[in-house]
Amino acid sequence: LSRFVQKAAVIALSRFFEKSLTMKRTSFIVLQIACVFHVHGFLENKTKMNACMQARDPGPCRASVPSWYFDAYDLVCKPFIYGGCQGNSNRFESKTACEATCSRFIGMKNTTATCMKKPDSGPCRAYILRWYYDHHHRVCKMFVYGGCQGNGNSFATEEKCRATCMPTSTDQGTCSADPKPRPCTARAQLWYFDHEENLCLRFTPGFCGSTVNKFPTCRKCMMRCSSADAHKACSLAYKKIHYGKYGIKWPGEMEPRVRGPSSLMDNLNGMAKPSLGFSGDSGHVVGNTGLGSSNSNLSPIAGGPTKGAYGGLPVPAPGLTGPISNNGQGRPNIGSSPSWPSPGAHPPRLGVS
Repeated sequence: LSRFVQKAAVIALSRFFEKSLTMKRTSFIVLQIACVFHVHGFLENKTKMNACMQARDPGPCRASVPSWYFDAYDLVCKPFIYGGCQGNSNRFESKTACEATCSRFIGMKNTTATCMKKPDSGPCRAYILRWYYDHHHRVCKMFVYGGCQGNGNSFATEEKCRATCMPTSTDQGTCSADPKPRPCTARAQLWYFDHEENLCLRFTPGFCGSTVNKFPTCRKCMMRCSSADAHKACSLAYKKIHYGKYGIKWPGEMEPRVRGPSSLMDNLNGMAKPSLGFSGDSGHVVGNTGLGSSNSNLSPIAGGPTKGAYGGLPVPAPGLTGPISNNGQGRPNIGSSPSWPSPGAHPPRLGVS
């Protein structure tokens, strides 16, 4: 009898576990199907949203196909003639189909629709640094505007971008903030965004930023503050850090050099070199900048900005490896005689990635 009971119990338990396993498998399959439908629906909605934000495109062909498109400026569906080939997704057979796809944008505030657009440099080739709102990351970033056409998601300053597209945000304007370097003992080298260059630069050794404009790596700095390709931009920034005739050179270094703590710089360079260090106090101009010169005359200018000896270019603030403002004219290299950019020259164009 006991053997019979044991056998019956084993059979019952086997069937129970078999049913449980089947139920688990069924539940797993159901969840997989649900995820597929959810992802498909999400991608479909995202595609529709992107279609509504695209510009009208009749295509290169010469057919006459009556169609409709969504005007992201006026936030209404409008008719247009489609050429019959290519074009984009912002094309519908009827007004009803257009309104059904872009219903979420109809009646929306114009500023909201503007802030959802991608940055558009336009067809012209000027080099104008502007700001746009990145609605995916919910931050304002810099991009290069060509000077004509484009769209409304283009602002002269980060502050105007934030005021238009982030009116309730507590963001302090990270990328356009003054880095305000200060001496520190941190070993990690931090980076700051130079909003006059659309490029991230490294703090001078022995200095750290005292504002929100500081980042642990060049890549994080560029991805937060600019639409430019972070890899290319950071490669350019790292190439500017090299060993020269007088020791380590940093991005944007010019003559005279504004030094960090002398003991730290001497240890880094590891050799005797001509005196390049000056006080760098705001309101002074360097009178003599010859390499190896031990005497340099500093004359005060009341209320004036710090200026270098070459064409009025600004001397970097102590702790920065480049001036925040140089009007796009580049910086001379102290390892050789200064080379002057041609009139109208500007830094390499870093467009939308």
